[in-house]
Amino acid sequence: MTRRIAVAAAIAAALLLGAYAVAEEHAKKVTIHGSMMCAHCTLKEPGLTSCQDVVVVKGEGGKSMNYYFTSNETLKKFGHQCTGTKEVKVTGTVTEKDGKNWIEAASIEEQKKG
Repeated sequence: MTRRIAVAAAIAAALLLGAYAVAEEHAKKVTIHGSMMCAHCTLKEPGLTSCQDVVVVKGEGGKSMNYYFTSNETLKKFGHQCTGTKEVKVTGTVTEKDGKNWIEAASIEEQKKG
């Protein structure tokens, strides 16, 4: 009986490690430049009921892409951007969840305008 439990535990651990490896493949490290602001307060994004930091990156043809920040120490040290905007360079790991791009910032640097 204990052997079956040990085998089942080993199989479960292997499956979890495999799932983690697949998730890591879909995450990629990038550096983006854009305008950091609050998706709730500044963009008035529908469906948001609280503040959410986001970087809006302007693309070709005037199209923009939003990268929502996951909460971590780097973001807390930089500070929340509730009103107004700051031009920033963000390096971090991007993942997609619920049709949105999320970035876990490793570094956030304010950029001089102009």
